[in-house]
Amino acid sequence: MQQKFTRIILGTMWVGTAVMSAVNAQPADPANLSLVAGYKAAFTCSAHFNAGRSVEEITGDELHRILPTFGEAMPFMPDAVIDEENKRVSVTYAEGFPPRIAQWRPFLGCVQAPTFGDETSFDKLPEIDFRNIAGKPPYVRPYDRNVQAWIGLDIENAQLEKIVSDAFDGETYGEGTETTAVLIMQDDALIAEQYREGFDATTPQRTWSVAKSIAATVIGAAVHDGLIDVDEPAALDAWSSPG
Repeated sequence: MQQKFTRIILGTMWVGTAVMSAVNAQPADPANLSLVAGYKAAFTCSAHFNAGRSVEEITGDELHRILPTFGEAMPFMPDAVIDEENKRVSVTYAEGFPPRIAQWRPFLGCVQAPTFGDETSFDKLPEIDFRNIAGKPPYVRPYDRNVQAWIGLDIENAQLEKIVSDAFDGETYGEGTETTAVLIMQDDALIAEQYREGFDATTPQRTWSVAKSIAATVIGAAVHDGLIDVDEPAALDAWSSPG
């Protein structure tokens, strides 16, 4: 008998994740300000060029309710400078120091230049040859979006609807939570779906540490289909020398 699984995905703007080393210095310390500026450059770059979000939206979500060490200094950071032509974002943070810069690339997203790095830091960044991708439709599984199906669930519709709606009240699942999307799936059917205002099924969102699970799942599927062999060499010159 086939076992049924129900997957619940909450697109919540998680906060307080230590994505950089915590620094116990005061906000005026250039070393700490460099981290804060780098954070602002990277998150602005990703949210703007990947998701098409405005500066106001980024300020309210990506740069709000973050690691306290960064949050204390963030309001004093100068505005991010968005270079639309070069798909680049820079943030200055202290006199005598170069700005922190993040660069967007097609199909690869944003990457930061190191502290004291400038535009030349991106000269040798790897790129994906989009000529081999452009024009090819992305693979998207045609999920059954019949939200009235409710198949396999021993639960009334009203109960499920309340579970979903409660995720957006900022209290039920944790005081001050900021949920942007909820999807509940069973097998290949999408049985519940709700978004915060300004978000929909096409809005790119941060996955935080879930990205590791997504990557592992994609690799596992590729191994299962015989597309890759994890025991084969990585075919990278830098990893092929002795030691």
